[in-house]
Amino acid sequence: MSIEHRRRLSKDFKTSPSLKGYFLEEFAQAYIDARESASTETGMDINLFPFKSPFTPEQVLDKDYLPEA
Repeated sequence: MSIEHRRRLSKDFKTSPSLKGYFLEEFAQAYIDARESASTETGMDINLFPFKSPFTPEQVLDKDYLPEA
């Protein structure tokens, strides 16, 4: 997720706090959709992508979070 997307979400969550709950509810399905898209767009077998997101919703929203290499 880009810095710009995180900024927009942060602003939206401040303006409408209920959106954060919706984001948390939809996070798993959004990952499933992204996994399918990544497989289709790259031509790689879907099983090469983790079944569950390797990142938590909190990590995705944290502008200072960087996964370890």
